[in-house]
Amino acid sequence: EKGIRHQKTVPYIPMQNGVTEWINQIIQDRVTTMLQHYGLKLEFWAEALQTVVYLQNLSPSKAIRLEVPQKLWSGKEPSYERLLIFRCEAYAFILQEKRTKLYAMKCIFLGYGTDGEFGYRLWEPDNRRLIRRSDIAVNEDSIISRTNRK
Repeated sequence: EKGIRHQKTVPYIPMQNGVTEWINQIIQDRVTTMLQHYGLKLEFWAEALQTVVYLQNLSPSKAIRLEVPQKLWSGKEPSYERLLIFRCEAYAFILQEKRTKLYAMKCIFLGYGTDGEFGYRLWEPDNRRLIRRSDIAVNEDSIISRTNRK
């Protein structure tokens, strides 16, 4: 009912499924470009991959008559309000119970919650950890790149 066809191929012969291989190559190229452009280490490949796929699912596709995959899958009009520039400066608000004098910590925006997760995925460089928050402030004019990262 969703227009998805299960197509079997011979094991270990990916050339038989050209469309899938073509899409995988596009995704891989975009992930590589994001990592190189923003000077991110390979350890961030999964975050870049999730962001690329998230954005691809919100973009019209020629393969489905310029429909948006997310809309076809969910039956709902997608929202573009929460889209942010990858690797922009973000400030995650600190929960009141854990606050001292600071109300927010500087982070780097890396992506969106997926698979039932809400919020945004942020890298907290001071503690070298990935966090997820829904209450953030961003400065999309400040992209944290090779030259101005910690």
